[in-house]
Amino acid sequence: MKEYELNSKIFSSSTYEGLCDINGFPIQQYYDFYKDLAVNNVKNIITGFAFIDVKGRAMHVGQAGIDNDNKIEYYKKLCHIVHEHGSRIYMQIAHTGRQSRSNITGSRLLSPSSKRSVYFREKPKKLTIQEIESIVESFGEAALRAKKSGFDGVQIHGAHGYLIHQFLLEGINDRRDKYGISKELGLGVKFLDEIIDRIREKCGTAYPLLIKISGGVDIDDKFTTERFINLIKYLNSKSLHMIEISYGTMDFALNIFRGDVPYQLILDKNPLFYSTNPLRIALTKKVIFPWYKNKLKDYSEAYNLDYAKLAKEHTNTPIISVGGFRTKKTIVDALKNNYCDYVGLCRPFLAEIDLMNSLNQCQEYTFKCINCNYCAVMTDTGVASKCYKFTKGVK
Repeated sequence: MKEYELNSKIFSSSTYEGLCDINGFPIQQYYDFYKDLAVNNVKNIITGFAFIDVKGRAMHVGQAGIDNDNKIEYYKKLCHIVHEHGSRIYMQIAHTGRQSRSNITGSRLLSPSSKRSVYFREKPKKLTIQEIESIVESFGEAALRAKKSGFDGVQIHGAHGYLIHQFLLEGINDRRDKYGISKELGLGVKFLDEIIDRIREKCGTAYPLLIKISGGVDIDDKFTTERFINLIKYLNSKSLHMIEISYGTMDFALNIFRGDVPYQLILDKNPLFYSTNPLRIALTKKVIFPWYKNKLKDYSEAYNLDYAKLAKEHTNTPIISVGGFRTKKTIVDALKNNYCDYVGLCRPFLAEIDLMNSLNQCQEYTFKCINCNYCAVMTDTGVASKCYKFTKGVK
């Protein structure tokens, strides 16, 4: 593919930055992170997830926020920097629901039901109708702030087990009200439906609205291929700008990333596993880790591409496939064969910020990223994202 074609077809998929202060305001390194991408010919950028409300922030203390108007000026600066170098940038907006820690959110975790996440383990509060309506409004207000900031669009985070995804899955959502599981679809789409409509009311129908979803999960055997197709058909009816298809939930987060599992690093650094208690350490090593290992999926290149192929049979909405693209050939083949419309990359840009230049200059190219997953594991420790294997990653 020609250079300009490849540049327009690749996204920097949402990558947690860890470069904001405790209140979600960007610091200088946040701007540098995105400037580096834009300067190096990454023409389509989706930010790391930004919380719409402090009650829905992640356990990561460096997470960005778009929860109040005071942040608009900070993001105007970001958009100016990125646009100055000829790139587009979309803000991903999210509410984590039960996938966080109450000592970070400052209140009890929230979810459509009181079912616990096997990873985060805290029992969440079942949301009331009034609380759900308030969150819908917060999504709308967050999107409007993004638009006022100059973002080229927003991406709703409906994947990876966060709040919208929690509503979609029957294995989590046991509600019997209008926000419960639709008998027709086998999905809880009402919450998402109201969010999409509220964003459009606030931002206008012309403002680009994307969504990220998971093609499959490990915690709900009722989320079948049929229900995935139902989700795609539903999203097709909403005429979104693009659909990005990933995989999984944070309950088994390494199935989102796949590749190596640095168990000792998890034990040493992850706040949900770290302990100085010898008995707890032994239990984790001998019981929890082996159980977890049995749930993990093997790595294969472009491991989510089949979901993109299937989705394209049921929608005209452009599809971004993300997950495991590691060679130029795989990307070009996926695009030329119309398996997807765009390709999303995350870890590869951490490993080599000038990746787009290498892709454009080389007939064949294999990425430096070796899927060691040190970067993925370390994000849960509160540090900024970076590559731990190569020095040419984002500063």
